[in-house]
Amino acid sequence: MRIAVLANVRANLPALEAVLADEAVSEAHAIWCLGNFIGWGPFPCEVVDRLRQVEARCILGADELFFGGGVAVVEWADRIAAALPDERLDIALEFAGGDARTLTLEPLGLPLGIATNFTVNGRDVLVPMAIEEPSVVAAASHAALLVRQGGGFEAAADESVMIGQVQVLALPDDDLDGAAARVTAIRDEILQHANAQNPDLVSVGGGAREVEVRCLATTDVGPMLLVHLLVDVRDAMGANAVNTACEAVAPLIERATGGTVALRILSNLADRRLARAFCRLPI
Repeated sequence: MRIAVLANVRANLPALEAVLADEAVSEAHAIWCLGNFIGWGPFPCEVVDRLRQVEARCILGADELFFGGGVAVVEWADRIAAALPDERLDIALEFAGGDARTLTLEPLGLPLGIATNFTVNGRDVLVPMAIEEPSVVAAASHAALLVRQGGGFEAAADESVMIGQVQVLALPDDDLDGAAARVTAIRDEILQHANAQNPDLVSVGGGAREVEVRCLATTDVGPMLLVHLLVDVRDAMGANAVNTACEAVAPLIERATGGTVALRILSNLADRRLARAFCRLPI
């Protein structure tokens, strides 16, 4: 029996859909969600509905317990989805029983442990874990020992491609197709200029790979062109590299389209950079 295990969806519906569409997940006999499926993203209700559609078995995680657990999770999701952005924190705090004055920022120390017994792709590894509950390290080590008897974990990952998004508004004559064509025509120039910002990344095999254009005819601010800059960030998280590249190519895109560039930033959608792990448990 193959089981797909998900965690930390955190109300990110596009990311959930990308994972569910993956062949390894779609062919699984069952889907388990190990909590934190609502969280702070914009689609808590939709994520809950989608998990119900695929008949996922879910347990409550820290996010769900933080916002009340049980029925309160559904109530919170309904209210948070309908709230304006500046109202969301107040609603979350209401369910948590606190107020804004409690949100102080202070140094936080966590125990650092080493999880043992892990075999990944045929290689024994030690896993550092900085976590508030030390017993989790012991539990992970015990689970790894059970998996080890079935041959260990098999893991794979896509290329480390992240999406940078450049938003173009106020296009002349609202000509989305024409603007998109002009951006496509300078694709090579955009990539070259983006890669010139980070030669070190290029030297280790990374850098800007492709330019994609999305046309949104109807939005609250009128027709919008979204230019996606796909960047291979290698082992980095990628925010600095992608943001720098987007800032650099924004003037090129603005000149080509005749519009006004607004946002130019790393997208939270990481569906080009999926990681997968499999294991077999002897029974």
